[in-house]
Amino acid sequence: MAIVQTANFFSIQEIQDLIKSPEVIAVGLTAVLDVIRRILIPKAFVAWGTGHQFTFSIPQNKNNPTLLLHTRSIIVKNTGRSEAREIEIYLNFV
Repeated sequence: MAIVQTANFFSIQEIQDLIKSPEVIAVGLTAVLDVIRRILIPKAFVAWGTGHQFTFSIPQNKNNPTLLLHTRSIIVKNTGRSEAREIEIYLNFV
């Protein structure tokens, strides 16, 4: 029967001393406060989508074929808790 030895890198006392050290407490407190700050500070979140679109056939004169007119409804909404600033919307239709 083989004896398997497990490697103990740190004892329980060493881990407790490490957790109680001022450096670890400072890093942990900073991380917790940053998470709380990110949750509580209001942020803007801009969502967009297309509601509907249509294609219309517009008859032209005898020399030109029928013209197709495409329309689209675009919805832009701020779903965040803060106002959205410097928003630019480019409509590039070809």
